[in-house]
Amino acid sequence: MRHTGIFIKVLMVSIAFLICTNSASAYWEDDFENYPLGSFPSPPWYRSGNTSGAYIDDSVSFSGSQSMHLYGIIGACWGVLAFREITVPPPFSIEFMVYNGTENIYGCHPYRGSLELKSGTNWWDCGRGLMVFHEDGRIQLHDSVGWHYNELEWIKVRVDYSRPTDTTVHLVYRINDELLYEVDAPSKSCEDNLAYIVPGAQEGTVWFDDVKVQRGVEVCDAFLTPDKLNVMRSAEHSFKVHVYPCDPMDVSVDDTAEVYVDLDNNGNFDEYENYLAIVSSTDLDGEAKDIAVKVYDVPLTAQINPYVAIYSINNIPIVDTAGNSIDYLQLITFSPHKPATQSALPEQVTLQQNHPNPFNPETIIKYSLLEATYVKLGIYNVVGQRVRALIDEYQRAGAKEVFWDGKDDYGNDVGSGIYFYNIKTPEYSEAKKMILMR
Repeated sequence: MRHTGIFIKVLMVSIAFLICTNSASAYWEDDFENYPLGSFPSPPWYRSGNTSGAYIDDSVSFSGSQSMHLYGIIGACWGVLAFREITVPPPFSIEFMVYNGTENIYGCHPYRGSLELKSGTNWWDCGRGLMVFHEDGRIQLHDSVGWHYNELEWIKVRVDYSRPTDTTVHLVYRINDELLYEVDAPSKSCEDNLAYIVPGAQEGTVWFDDVKVQRGVEVCDAFLTPDKLNVMRSAEHSFKVHVYPCDPMDVSVDDTAEVYVDLDNNGNFDEYENYLAIVSSTDLDGEAKDIAVKVYDVPLTAQINPYVAIYSINNIPIVDTAGNSIDYLQLITFSPHKPATQSALPEQVTLQQNHPNPFNPETIIKYSLLEATYVKLGIYNVVGQRVRALIDEYQRAGAKEVFWDGKDDYGNDVGSGIYFYNIKTPEYSEAKKMILMR
């Protein structure tokens, strides 16, 4: 992993913080420049713990001349936390610069800098720990330890936070602009109430600068063009990732995007699999923009059909409607001497008869997809009214199955009778009949 204390800041914000209200890019940013030296920046920040160790300092800064200094008492259990309201719902990203000191720390929590989400502005309030910097130079991201950092050096951190379901959160971590870790975690009991970001110093001195929260964008559809590439034409290839934000997104041609291609087919998107990607068009399509991102110079072979991930456009995190990363797009490669599709893939989109049928009250519906696509599968009564939505999401190719427990969308048991289950994709629709006998 690279570590460097030098970054190019494209946009310098000369005021202490900035609020944007555009739904697709709402955020605030604080560079700590307009607060009096020696004071704590309240409002909009709050503090808890060793409050005397939190103040505006000019001894170290990343941009401008000031930063926020935090100091946790060494050899004790009395760190300091700074709180600021997030102001936007998930998905959102937290980005900041952090500079860790070199003191010998040995107390009950021997960490330097830390980042949390909290439900209130006291250190004892319920929260979610996101990361800590260990005394021995290791970085802990959520529940995983192993990445290293240098003391007395500015480090750029970005954490993307989303809620795929009511019971899970999705976290994506970057250090110095490198994608390092992605994880799904169970929701905390207070997850719905996490309203504050909380940088902290557990022990010793830590400085924070250029702290920013940015609202993410939900994407209602995404696909590749071309979705199949003849790899005999050149050694390195280009293709486009199309995304359709659910709401218009403020991007421009030539903005950059973060795109990865899993060339070694190991299921992970590694640093070396990040490719140059530039927004090539932003045509308005109904109420959303069709944003085409061109990916350049990707070495491809006909032996691997890699998955493609797009994490952000113009540094704005994007997720699907379930709050997951857009990492399921598959690029099929072929040569004139090799079929374009994998033999393991189904020959067509198929919908099987449910089993058992008749049933009481549970049954399984199996189907298969030729390629990744958006799928809707629902249960309907004999007059065409929808009883239950079972699937409404983008899915990868392959064999699938879904379970129906004989309940409607509200959790109520439905009565005996004839029902229909219908599968729909952009190019395909089919329905089959089944009988519930209670």
